[in-house]
Amino acid sequence: MTIRVLALAAVGLLLPGFASRGLAEVKLTDAFSVGGFVSESYQRTDFRPGSSADHFGLDDAFLRFQAASGRVSAVTSLYHLPDAVPETALLDAYVTYDLGRGLSLTGGKFLANLGYEEFFAVDNPTITYGNGDGYDPIPGYHSGLRVDDESVRWVFGAALLDSLSPAGTGSAGDGELRHNQGYEGFVSFQGIPKMVLTGGVGYEGGGGPANAAVLYDFWATYQLTASTLLVADWTKKDGGTGDRGKTWLVRVEHGLTDRVSLAARVSGDQADRGPGWARYTFVAALKVTPQLTLRAEYTRTNFRGSAVDRASFCAIQAYLEF
Repeated sequence: MTIRVLALAAVGLLLPGFASRGLAEVKLTDAFSVGGFVSESYQRTDFRPGSSADHFGLDDAFLRFQAASGRVSAVTSLYHLPDAVPETALLDAYVTYDLGRGLSLTGGKFLANLGYEEFFAVDNPTITYGNGDGYDPIPGYHSGLRVDDESVRWVFGAALLDSLSPAGTGSAGDGELRHNQGYEGFVSFQGIPKMVLTGGVGYEGGGGPANAAVLYDFWATYQLTASTLLVADWTKKDGGTGDRGKTWLVRVEHGLTDRVSLAARVSGDQADRGPGWARYTFVAALKVTPQLTLRAEYTRTNFRGSAVDRASFCAIQAYLEF
């Protein structure tokens, strides 16, 4: 979830109509800055067969603090998600040491490198996730040690973790290595003009074969024109009986102007011997000011192996970044 920040840093220069990928930072001193966002929306979902549900109010809020001195930098953040357990959690809590020549060492609690879609919805062009609320094999935050190596064409990363797939918002895994350990690695190639190719693997071992899990993720971006970006992502996980499946998405993002953008996405997931879906999404966004963005989304989901045949989702969202 973090490596694509590097790729999109260049892409963002070519897509002026899109909301920012990554938060702006308010510089308080030469060594200290703060950033965050607050999002609110009206959402309605109609199930067939079934009833309807709607939501109006706060979606989430995020506050991040960053400090840097010489080769050392540190990040800590708080995240508020209504109705979660707990509602407010510590997410980022890590220190990075710059070893020079593109090499860095990070320790603490940080976001997984696997998966294309961003952890925070406001950093995506869509309000919903392609697969995040169905069979979702992509880990979120976990604790460990990570080594990253960046060059002009290649980016590498590897991590030793307390767990590959922690559960719950703000969770950092089980906090031990004796019974199980998580491992994560990725490589990203940016040597082809207009294209980024990335592959990653995650593994959790220890505690016997019944507790082992392996996760594969591949994604690619292609800058079709100065204002159009194509994205594809595919993930497969085998965590044993009841935890096998795959997800995929294809997305196109187009900036009409410096302030107006469009995005369309087709995605799906399928749990092994379980339910699945196909999802179709269209979004329009307006950047009212550099900090305030409005967007509207329509999504239709067709289910397989579920009591619900389909669901229609409509939403209008406003989010403020600082």
